[in-house]
Amino acid sequence: MNFKESYNIEVKNIVKINDTHMNNIFIADGKFVIKIYNQYICKNEIDSELLLYEVMQNMTIIKIPKIIKNKIGEFLSTDENGNYFTVSEFIDGYVTFEYTKTNLNSSAKSLAMLHSDIYKNCAMLTPINTKNSVSHCSDLIATIEIGCQEAGLDIKRIRENLNKTIEFHNSEACKSLLRFTIHGDFGGDNILFNHNTHEVAAIIDFAENRNDSPLYDLVMIYFFLNQDNNELAKHFIDTYIENLSIELKKKIELDKIHFKEIILSMFVYELYLMIIMRKYEEIPDAFEMVEQCLVRLQP
Repeated sequence: MNFKESYNIEVKNIVKINDTHMNNIFIADGKFVIKIYNQYICKNEIDSELLLYEVMQNMTIIKIPKIIKNKIGEFLSTDENGNYFTVSEFIDGYVTFEYTKTNLNSSAKSLAMLHSDIYKNCAMLTPINTKNSVSHCSDLIATIEIGCQEAGLDIKRIRENLNKTIEFHNSEACKSLLRFTIHGDFGGDNILFNHNTHEVAAIIDFAENRNDSPLYDLVMIYFFLNQDNNELAKHFIDTYIENLSIELKKKIELDKIHFKEIILSMFVYELYLMIIMRKYEEIPDAFEMVEQCLVRLQP
């Protein structure tokens, strides 16, 4: 890949740091992050992510990676194999799934500020990306049922929860949920923490952004914490709500009564991903964890 030709950038050392079903990530000379998209990801989804990065640079005080334009003034480039790729600034930080009071509070406050800023300026954001939403879940359900049958799993037990999801997404309660552009995959390796302060240094990877309930952005961290410490999980939610703007806080408080349904809906999508990636062996344990989480969830 000739970066000098596309960006006038001399690159000497490229280190691969991630290889997933979504994309490949490299760090170049400790200064740039190169993201190479897999070929099955459509250009509309990439455009949605890049538009969000551009618009949000001056919208929020939360640090978000800046995408670097190529020589012809575009954010998206194509390599010699026809793969789309982007180059962004490198932001130093670490990722973790080990949450302390410090990094958990910072995560909750940063997400609250991000959501408040987006909600305030939502007219500027029109996400193209609708994937990962189960509001049109009939195709997902059909794929899940076929996959579970092929894997020899208990489809009766699974179908009960699928039906609950369908019922919720057809309800007036679901249709009335507040929606705006959300991160879509908040948590885990999409939050960078400062090495010294252990507070949020940046929020990265908005590839799953979509127009949906902001409650979906709470699910990943909440679910992870809830497995071991329900009080800490509840603290995360409370800290998030406390730090929202006044207007947004009122709306989120009303929608929070449907958090169980939101968790179940998110799991349906994750179950769908397990099926299409044929990770059948992971499904029983994942199902058990979700059911335990729903039992422990406080109203």
